Amino acid sequence: MSNLKEELKINNQDRIWFVKYWAKYMRTHSDKDWSKKQKHFINSLIKR
Repeated sequence: MSNLKEELKINNQDRIWFVKYWAKYMRTHSDKDWSKKQKHFINSLIKR
C-alpha cells in the first residue's frame, strides 16, 4: 500500500511541476508564441 501512496505523491508532484512550468512559460512568452506551441502539442495528440 505504501508503494501506491508514494506513486500518487510523485504523480501529484509531477502535475504541480507541470502546471507551474506552463504558468511561468505563459507569463514569460508572448501569447502568439505559447499558443503556437500549444497548438502543435494538441495537434500531435489528435493525430494519434
